[in-house]
Amino acid sequence: MWRQVVSQSPSMFVPIRENYLKGWAIVIRLIREKGLSLSGREANCCFLNTGQTRFANIATISGLDFIDDARGCAVVDWDKDGDLDLWISNRTSPQVRYMRNDVRQAGNFVAFKLVGQKSNRDGIGTRVSLTLADDGKAHIKTLRAGEGFLSQSSKWMHFGMGGQDRIQQVHVKWPDGSVNEFDDVDGNQFYRLIQGENLQRVDFAAAPELAARVLPTSPAASTARTVVAPRQKASALKLLTADGQTVDLQQSVTGPTLVNLWSETCPPCLLELSDFAEAADSFKAAGLRVMALRSPDPRDDVAKALDQLRTYKQKLNLSFPMAAATDDTMSKLTEAQNEVLQIDRPLVLPTSFLLDATGRLSVIYRGRVAPDQILADVQRLDLPESKWNDQSVPFPGRWYQSPFAGN
Repeated sequence: MWRQVVSQSPSMFVPIRENYLKGWAIVIRLIREKGLSLSGREANCCFLNTGQTRFANIATISGLDFIDDARGCAVVDWDKDGDLDLWISNRTSPQVRYMRNDVRQAGNFVAFKLVGQKSNRDGIGTRVSLTLADDGKAHIKTLRAGEGFLSQSSKWMHFGMGGQDRIQQVHVKWPDGSVNEFDDVDGNQFYRLIQGENLQRVDFAAAPELAARVLPTSPAASTARTVVAPRQKASALKLLTADGQTVDLQQSVTGPTLVNLWSETCPPCLLELSDFAEAADSFKAAGLRVMALRSPDPRDDVAKALDQLRTYKQKLNLSFPMAAATDDTMSKLTEAQNEVLQIDRPLVLPTSFLLDATGRLSVIYRGRVAPDQILADVQRLDLPESKWNDQSVPFPGRWYQSPFAGN
């Protein structure tokens, strides 16, 4: 019998929900702004079933207590030696770890690979029960499609047998209700278990040795290049040019456009502008328009900002337009960058934004970038969307949907 204990007006829970959402907003902001994670520097745990009312944390002696931001854990007998090894994925580097089971205590095992005939091919939902020769107890497992978070363990059904090496009976109940039974089965073997057929022993070749190694590190680069996929429409920017005219950047885009953020107090910025000046003919031939934005100086008024633009335009012999960035301009550029990086970072100088002919943000360059790299990216702007997206990842793959969908 069900009995109502208490009933309250839903309005009483509104403040609780608001505080809950505010709390999560703070956590997400810290992750984006500080690069933190939900797990912080919390070491991985490994728990041993002691057969009592509490588990024992054996993380330290197991070798699993890494200060990783671990996410997924897949279980598999990778080296086919009869015990289970682990593959662990992490949000932080290294992104994957292989943990080989080298426990010295010897034990027996048996493993089955199910093959459905009338049931599904993988045998998902099949219930396998083992009765060992000496203890008479049923050891039961059910094959599931997945277990754990962001991971898929092996579909081999592994049974530990302790000190026993013979199985009195194997009872298999398939999802369609049919049953297979096998008597007097040898332990310490791998078997292919086909629905409605006899057990087939599987012999594996020696597994390749995976030696531990130090991960290689790449030398620090002065420029970070980020391809935006999918390409995003850039925000409208009203810019005050060196001749005192106000220009709407979005409306004035008629072809590929490079928006470059610079400052006269930034030596790499001035070197980069000189590079752009030397490559002016190549840029023009590629149909690329450059708009150089001077980072705002709180000490300058509008007149002084325009004067600085004209001074450096002449000093560096620049043929392309120059404009003064305002605080609002900087906010919009920072927002565009962080939306792509998915973590809040201040703009560095110099930073350049490459727009395609329709005004979509396509590539972000943080630091001094070579004209040849920009020209190569301009040539790629006409690629179909599927091929363009491939430019944003270091390895080939298949795109199912936008990685930012629903965010």
